[in-house]
Amino acid sequence: MAKPAPELSARDKRLRINSLALRDFRAFPGPDEIVINLVTQHKQGCNLLLYGENGAGKSSLFEAMRGLFTRRPDPKFFKNEKNAFSAEPDADAKVSVGFTDENDPAVWTIADHPGEVGGDPRVVRTAQRAAMLDYRALLDTNYGQGRKRPNLFDIAMDLLLVDWPLAGGETLGELWEKTQREIPHVRYAPSNVTENCASFNAEFAAAVDALKPIAQELLKDMMGEVI
Repeated sequence: MAKPAPELSARDKRLRINSLALRDFRAFPGPDEIVINLVTQHKQGCNLLLYGENGAGKSSLFEAMRGLFTRRPDPKFFKNEKNAFSAEPDADAKVSVGFTDENDPAVWTIADHPGEVGGDPRVVRTAQRAAMLDYRALLDTNYGQGRKRPNLFDIAMDLLLVDWPLAGGETLGELWEKTQREIPHVRYAPSNVTENCASFNAEFAAAVDALKPIAQELLKDMMGEVI
């Protein structure tokens, strides 16, 4: 008698990327479309490790993912990153991502970004959880770029925690912007800055507390018990 299929865990049900396709974006000129499939005979949504010589397209793939999975799409970004030597029309340039839900891919073009308001919810949800960090962003945590000591708070709010989702629907970065707007420009002017600072401090501390055990596990896996 055949056994019933096991119930999938929450981890197995997570949405993952199945394919990447680029045409006329940076190092990938048209008219041909370059497709990278992340599917094997036994598994969908596999991890991808890129390596290659300078100019092979590693940074182009990184910038494509960073431009697609962003909380605040820049309408000029794709136009500026279109392959400089291509004679293909702007309308043919695109970056698309297929997901493991097997629905139609999310398509980003010069004219339209799927992460805009009312766009593809898969792109929006992924952008809320994606961290696109290059080596310069990681260097900033230890090298002050001319300062005596790196400002870890600025790094947290510019890069690491800016898209941390809050229970009310906004992000930690949006709450920080709101708090800064409440700073009075005139002494003794009425303001809610004290209340907003208290709210921000509580949310920031909660985010750090939530991430601390995850960071400790990652460091343990990478460096053993030395950290």
